[in-house]
Formats: sequence, structure tokens, C-alpha cells
Amino acid sequence: MADEPAAEAPAAPVDQTPAAPAPETPAAPIAAQAEIAAPAAAEPAATPATAEPAKDAPVQPERSLLSQALDAKKDPTAEGQDKKEPPKAEPPAEAKPPDHSPGAEPINWEYSIPDTVKLDDKGRERVNGMFDAFAANPRDQKAQQALVDYHVEKMAELAQQTADFNRTFWADTRHGWRERWASDPEIGGSGFEITKAAAIRILDIAMRHNDRSAANVAFHRDVEEMLETTGVGDHPAFGRILIRLARFLDESPPAPADIKPAPDAGKNPRQSGRIHYNSMGG
Repeated sequence: MADEPAAEAPAAPVDQTPAAPAPETPAAPIAAQAEIAAPAAAEPAATPATAEPAKDAPVQPERSLLSQALDAKKDPTAEGQDKKEPPKAEPPAEAKPPDHSPGAEPINWEYSIPDTVKLDDKGRERVNGMFDAFAANPRDQKAQQALVDYHVEKMAELAQQTADFNRTFWADTRHGWRERWASDPEIGGSGFEITKAAAIRILDIAMRHNDRSAANVAFHRDVEEMLETTGVGDHPAFGRILIRLARFLDESPPAPADIKPAPDAGKNPRQSGRIHYNSMGG
């Protein structure tokens, strides 16, 4: 049997429904289209503005010539090498409050006393007792006042000790000056009383003791205040000044220089008188 042509498959039915129209995209504005179409013009690069100093800014002083010369010798690579980070401080340990319960061990108070403050064993016991009373009840007003009163008491003692030391030191200093005057080979020794009298004589001349005017009496008080307050009346240097002035005044004045003799010096007085008489008689 001859091959028969295969029957063609029936075509699929075509959809006759009309397609929905595609949504229209709104046209861009003309200006926007122009911006898109035309490339943006390149804006010029902004020039960094130079900072101008404020008119009211203070004028900074320039470094000196020597400082600038030293700066030129510095090694820039060495900067920052000497800078070390400060050591980190460790947090302090928590201080435990003292235990003042009836069965607690007594506190051993430790403190140092300067050499200028005297505190014997009895005084330490007194201080420790006040510390114990304050630590047992810090709100106790009597314990607080006891510490304050003791501080005021010791400060008064220290002030008195300082005043006594100053007076003793000053008295010893003046006593040492007097001994130096008395043992000085020029103004002391066996002639000490004589030289002291010469110094007093110069003071009498300068102070004018016979002048009893109010101004001069006030001057006397000023001189006495100077001698006692400063102690200069005991110092051998001041005594030497007065004694040398006295010796200078006691010395005979030197003969004046360039003395011209009289015209008739060396002539016979009778002959010079006769000549004078003859001249008068014509």
C-alpha cells in the first residue's frame, strides 16, 4: 500500500480580541529635554580663598634670630621621639573604714612630726586618744573640737618658739659684733675705750647735742632708733668709720702748697724801717 500523505493538524484558533493599546509616556518638558540633550557646561574649578588675618587679631611676635637659627639645626625626624606617653595611673585601692567594734584590734596611728615641733611620748598618747575618739564617732562635736583646739595650741607654741629663737639669734649676733670690735687690732685691744670715746665724739658733732630744737631732738631719736634696731652701733665696721673720721679731724692740717714769700723776706727789719722812714721824710 502506497504511503498516504499525513493528515494536517487543524490550526489553532486565532484570538480575534483586539489588543489593549500601550500606555503613552508623557513627553518630557522642552527645557528638560534640552538639558538632557545638551551636555552640562564644565564649571570652573573654585580657587581656594586665601585666609586673611582678621583686622582685630593680635600681632604674633616673631621668633628671635637665635631661636630661628636653633630651629634650623633641629632634626625634623627626631621630633616626637622624646615624647613619651605618661604612665597610666592605677586606680587607688579602696580604703576600708576602721573597725571600731568592741573586739576590734586598736589602730596603730602612724604620722611624722617636723623637727620644729616638739612632741614627746605623752603628747603622742594624747594625739592618739583624740584620733581614736574621732574615728569612733566622727560626728561627735567634742571629738572634732578637741582636734582643732590641739592644733591651735601647737601653733601658738610654735610661734613662741620662733620668736624666742629670733631674739636669741639677734642678741648673739650683736654680742659677736662687740667682741670683734674689742679684739680688732686697729680700733680695739688695749685702746678700745679710747677709740670708743672718739667714735662717740664724732656722733656728738654730727648730732649737735647742744641744739635742743624740736627738729634736732627728732633727729636724735632717729639716730638712736637706727643704732638699736639695726644693731649698727655694735658693728666694728661702723665704729672704724667714726674713729677714722676722729683721727682725720685731730691731725694738723697740711701746709698749703705754692706759698710765695713776702717781698721783704730775709731783709734786716731795721734797714727796711729806715728806708720807709726816709721815704716819708722826703
